[in-house]
Amino acid sequence: MTTNNSDNTITSIKVSTIATATTEELLDAFVDAMDVKPSSRSVYRRSLRQYFRFVKDTGRDLRDLTREDIVAFKDSLLSSDGIRRSELTTSLYMCAVRQFYAWTEAHRLYSNIARGIKNPRHRQRTFKKMHLTSEQGRRYLEVFESGEHQQTVSTNETDCDTRHRRFSNLEPMSLRDRAIMTVMLYCGLRTVEVTRLNIGDITFRSGQRVLLVQGKGHDAKDAHVALIDEAWGPLEQYLRTRKGALQGEPLFTCEGYNRRGRRMSARRLQAICKEGMRAIGLDGHEYSAHSLRHTTGVMIVKNGGSLLDVKTVLRHESTTTSQIYIESAMEEIRLQNAPEKKLEGCFRKAK
Repeated sequence: MTTNNSDNTITSIKVSTIATATTEELLDAFVDAMDVKPSSRSVYRRSLRQYFRFVKDTGRDLRDLTREDIVAFKDSLLSSDGIRRSELTTSLYMCAVRQFYAWTEAHRLYSNIARGIKNPRHRQRTFKKMHLTSEQGRRYLEVFESGEHQQTVSTNETDCDTRHRRFSNLEPMSLRDRAIMTVMLYCGLRTVEVTRLNIGDITFRSGQRVLLVQGKGHDAKDAHVALIDEAWGPLEQYLRTRKGALQGEPLFTCEGYNRRGRRMSARRLQAICKEGMRAIGLDGHEYSAHSLRHTTGVMIVKNGGSLLDVKTVLRHESTTTSQIYIESAMEEIRLQNAPEKKLEGCFRKAK
C-alpha cells in the first residue's frame, strides 16, 4: 500500500479484493484505524503477527477460518509445548484478535468469527513481587545515603567502556539516587511515573506539598501524592544541585558525561533499584523496582491504613488490586507470629 491514511487504506483493500490483500496490508490498515496510543498499537501489531504466524504454520487461509480455529489459537498460546504464555499474556493476544475481526466485519472483509471467544480463566491473583520489611527498607535507604550502590557504576549511566570509571559528578548522582528511592518508597510511584516528573510538578494542595503524577496509561498529570517531610528532605537536598533549572525540566536527570541533563529512562531506574536490593542481600527475581511500590502499600496497612488508603495512595482503579497489599501485610504478620513456633520442642526426645 502506498498510504498510511486508514480510510484510503481500507478503500484500497476493498478495490484490490481480499485475495490480493496480504496479511501485512490488513495488519497495517487495522492498526492505522485504531484510536489508541502508539504503545497499544505495538501490542496489537505484535499479537496479530503471532496469530497470522499460527494461521500460516497450520496451513490455513484467513478466508477459510472458523470459530474453532480461534479457539485452537488460544489453546496453542496456553500449550505446554514450546513457549507457554501466561493467562494475562494470552488475554492480550485474544483481545487483539477480537478487535481485528470486529474491524474486518465492520468493513465487510471477514465475518467476526472471534465474537464471544472468552479469555482464559485467570488463576487467583497473588503478589509476585516481595515487599521489604521495615528493617530492610531502612537498610535500603542507608545504602543510598552512603553511596554504596555506586561502587560499580553502570555503563548505562557513564556512557563509557569501563565499568569502574570514577567521575567528578558522582556526588550529585548519589544525592539524586537517594532522592529517587526515598520518593519511590514513601509515595509508591512506578518507575515510569518517576521518569515523567518535572521540577514544576512539586507544588502545594491545601497547604500540603505534593507531587503531580501522570499515571500508567494516562495522558495528563491528573493525580498527586503527598510529599511528607521524610520524602521531601532528600529531594530538597538533591534540588540544590540543580540551581537554575526551569520548571519544565525533568526532575531527575542523567549525570553521565554524554547524557548529562537528559531525562532518565525507566530501565536505568530499574537498574539502580536493583543495585540497592543487591547491596542488602536481596538478589532474587522477586525483588525489583516494583517491590518499593509494593512496600509502600504494605506499610500503609501495617501502620493502620485502610484498603481505601492503599487505593488512594497507589491510585488503583479497583480495590481488588489494593487487596493484594492487604494480603501481603497479613502474610508478613502471620509469619512473624507463626503458630508453628508453638510446636518447637514438642517432638524432641526427652532427655
